[in-house]
Amino acid sequence: MKIRISNNTLSVRLSSEDLQQITEGHNLTLALPFPGETLEFSLIQNSLIEMPIAQLNNGKMGIEMNPNDLQGWVKSREIELQWTQLLPNNHTLRLVVEKDLMG
Repeated sequence: MKIRISNNTLSVRLSSEDLQQITEGHNLTLALPFPGETLEFSLIQNSLIEMPIAQLNNGKMGIEMNPNDLQGWVKSREIELQWTQLLPNNHTLRLVVEKDLMG
């Protein structure tokens, strides 16, 4: 799993191994240690939500998606999922999840 952040966009690129883990129902997590703290990113399958949502809390960043939507996309020929999350003060966060065809 590769994470890219630019302006108001959070992109996640998933390898073939990541896609296999998703079809098996697993969540994905990356951890990057910093002095005194670790930054964590997770792609979480949550059957209680309808629309994907990004969150940041105490050094833990993640995107939650409905497993039916996520696993359906993994099995499809679609390369990319994207949506916009509305934030306070009329701001938006563009979220992108894509298949890494090279990995």
